[in-house]
Amino acid sequence: MKKAQDRQKSYADRHRREIEFKEGDWVYLKVAATKGKDRFGKVGKIGVRYIGLYQIEEKIGKVAYRLIMPEIRLHKVFHVSMLRRHVPDPDTIDPERIEELTENLTYPEGVLEVEERRIRKLKKREISQIQVFWGKQNRKVTTWEDEESFRVKYPQFFTISKEDEVGPSTFGRIWDEFS
Repeated sequence: MKKAQDRQKSYADRHRREIEFKEGDWVYLKVAATKGKDRFGKVGKIGVRYIGLYQIEEKIGKVAYRLIMPEIRLHKVFHVSMLRRHVPDPDTIDPERIEELTENLTYPEGVLEVEERRIRKLKKREISQIQVFWGKQNRKVTTWEDEESFRVKYPQFFTISKEDEVGPSTFGRIWDEFS
């Protein structure tokens, strides 16, 4: 019997993972009991499953954490199974940077580097494109842009080579404020 229990335990442990948080991490709190669900809104399929965004104050024992919470009628120490890690979305608008938004509700982009050039062949013409590394909210995004329109928007990015005044442009870094 003990051998069978150990074997089943080893099978179950393969799918389990240790969840640990550090002080200062942000977590959501799982709403478990039906009384708790009634307290926080609708019940059922569209009911609330997690509430808040709380910061971890300290670790209590091996699997319990104390959260920094407002003064409500809830205990502040929770088992790790009741917590879910908050993963910030880089596309959300940061309230502290709201004054930097442009007219179309995006942040100004910074060109970090131009890496490659390619020529797209259409039926009757060819379009020269360049690969641009952008800095968007502390992350790098790569896009292919038409060289002609990019030259108009960022003329300071291009220099003409001395050997051939009409030849291809020499690429380089313009600024690196986002990395």
